Amino acid sequence: MVATISSCGDAPSSFLREGRLPIYNFPLYSTYGLSGGGVFRCETRDYSTCARFPTSTSVFDNPLGIASDNFKNIWVVEKGTGRLLRFREGSTDFTVCVTGLQSPSAVALDSSNQIYVSQDTPKNIVQVDCDQHQISSTPFQTFNAIVTGFVFGVDDFLAVTLADSTVHFGKGAGALVSAITNPTNVSVDSSGRFYITEEDPAVSDSGKVYRYSQDGTTREQIVGKLNGVGGIAVDAGEDIYFIEQSTNSVQLIRNGNTTSQSYFTGIPSPAYIVMTRY
Repeated sequence: MVATISSCGDAPSSFLREGRLPIYNFPLYSTYGLSGGGVFRCETRDYSTCARFPTSTSVFDNPLGIASDNFKNIWVVEKGTGRLLRFREGSTDFTVCVTGLQSPSAVALDSSNQIYVSQDTPKNIVQVDCDQHQISSTPFQTFNAIVTGFVFGVDDFLAVTLADSTVHFGKGAGALVSAITNPTNVSVDSSGRFYITEEDPAVSDSGKVYRYSQDGTTREQIVGKLNGVGGIAVDAGEDIYFIEQSTNSVQLIRNGNTTSQSYFTGIPSPAYIVMTRY
């Protein structure tokens, strides 16, 4: 059953979790491009620090999902090759964690640094063991539609956006399923609130950014009338950064504002975005 979401800020006190997530802050990373794409890195809030990372872009084939772990390593999935790549903190060289993923599109890590990847072809999320270079034969979770993004909140509470215009809060049969028009990505802040981008591709200026409570039962619209919204991330000051593919840019919504401004432009075909985890 699809739930109705009320339009307000925080979760009821009966659900509000006391645990906190890591702090998310700069550097900021964004994947871009198809064949020959790569990763942009912005070292600080100053947009002049944004540059391609690493300097060579010829080794990537449709990089999409990107995530950070507790050790500030950066993880990237390549849809074109079915690989999961790891960039260790401070390095511009990557190692291949696993191969053989089936059209991977998103990656996330839980509080224990366990790695999970969504696969478009089987419409599931699988756990990956990078040390053993193995993909779990048993899916972590399977869906009826392609996963467009997923993230773990406080106490590893799961939020998954799907191409069938739903978002799932929680895992398995007990998950809350709520309606949202074509959600494109999801992120989380340090208090466990979720941020989701949505857009109806058939309607101009229909892109929106929402903030959901920790359990997904309430939400508020932060900004609307956007075009080509994609990946989203939130920093330690609760400033929101999101991809706007129509302008090949990263857009910024400052904490407390209801309008966005351009943060960095000139990213060819931007896709996903992540803040470094501290």
